[in-house]
Amino acid sequence: MDRENEAAATEPVVMLWPREEDYPRFVEVSTDRPPATYEDFVARAQAHLDALQAEGLDVRIIQPDPDLMAIWCRANFGNVNTNARASYAGYLALSERSDEDSIN
Repeated sequence: MDRENEAAATEPVVMLWPREEDYPRFVEVSTDRPPATYEDFVARAQAHLDALQAEGLDVRIIQPDPDLMAIWCRANFGNVNTNARASYAGYLALSERSDEDSIN
């Protein structure tokens, strides 16, 4: 395995996983249609998490502040859709940890 592929293989995959109490606001600020209920979100996210882990990937969960997420996504992408949120997760993973957003 060359160095570039080796580095990519060891970097964690990041997933946004809002706290249950933040989920209504997460849906409200999103410009696409996340699952309507937190339970539906968890079911989908857990299936995705399980699939990634089954592939042997290291997955880091990020619990965002929905308002900070929306500000960043709008400033950088003009909307708060799946792609913008995924980029935000990557941004947080590369940034210093803050009190507003946690990386687990």
